[in-house]
Amino acid sequence: MSKKKVSRNKAFHVRDLEVLCVIIIVALVGVVAYYAPIMNTKNAEISRQNAQINNLKANVTQLNSQITKLNSQIVNLNNQITNLNDTINCFQSTDIITTLNATDILGNSTIPNYLLITGTVKYEGESSAYNAGLHIIGLSATGTPLINMIIPIISATSQDPTVYQNAFITGISLSTLYPTQSVSIAAIIYHAGTVASHTINPVWTTVS
Repeated sequence: MSKKKVSRNKAFHVRDLEVLCVIIIVALVGVVAYYAPIMNTKNAEISRQNAQINNLKANVTQLNSQITKLNSQIVNLNNQITNLNDTINCFQSTDIITTLNATDILGNSTIPNYLLITGTVKYEGESSAYNAGLHIIGLSATGTPLINMIIPIISATSQDPTVYQNAFITGISLSTLYPTQSVSIAAIIYHAGTVASHTINPVWTTVS
């Protein structure tokens, strides 16, 4: 009799384990079913944030490119400031005597308008004048700058004038004048618009 009871008890234990396994499996399925949408939502959120990160990286790259361009513009502006300071450091000389005429010439379909400058420049200083030039400013009737540049004082004739294509060019090599030197000037400066008024002033420095 005792042996039969033991077999029945073992059978009951096996059924209990089977039931427990079923309960565990059902619970796991329930857990997976519960957390799967949450995980999907989290994964979608991670994908969205990764996309935002990629967009931000692209924006950073674009901004870095803009910064590089702005730095290049800053360098160019600093160069312009240097050139303007060089111009300021030049001073008008009473030792340079100019006899100049300037006429604004209307161009045509192939030649733009230009300012024609002719005459003479005579230097009566006692020592050499370095970085000598003519600072030319041309304005429209409304005061808009059409020409603003310094040209070197170099000899030329009206038949073979010195031609300047850019009315705002800087960094041109200027001249050295020697005592009692006289220079015939003939220059053409192409420009936009019509020059209604102009000034031509000699400038130079005491150092080369």
